[in-house]
Amino acid sequence: MGMLDKNKQRYENPSTVSARQLARISNHMVDQLLSQWHLGWDTLWSSEDPAEVLYKLDTDASDLFELNDKVVKFLTDVLTDRRPEDLNKILDKLQNKPTTKINTDGTVTIG
Repeated sequence: MGMLDKNKQRYENPSTVSARQLARISNHMVDQLLSQWHLGWDTLWSSEDPAEVLYKLDTDASDLFELNDKVVKFLTDVLTDRRPEDLNKILDKLQNKPTTKINTDGTVTIG
């Protein structure tokens, strides 16, 4: 009967189960943050007209850039020496980003 056979089910210590769950949750959290960061980045920089997207964001653009800087700093801290291949994907995108300027009014322009 396999896994439904009560005599063959093995008992796992609750601490072992919790430790495994915490490891899975931590990895999932980083995976989700990476996924959302790449989605946001690509939504802007792979759009037909990134300058127009920034214009439409108006003063929210500076908030977006500030949040991006903080997320990148966090991911850099977390991924360095742990998941360098994921960090390198972020760094490659950052290196290829066009020059931007955050204006005093909170808007962001390219160039």
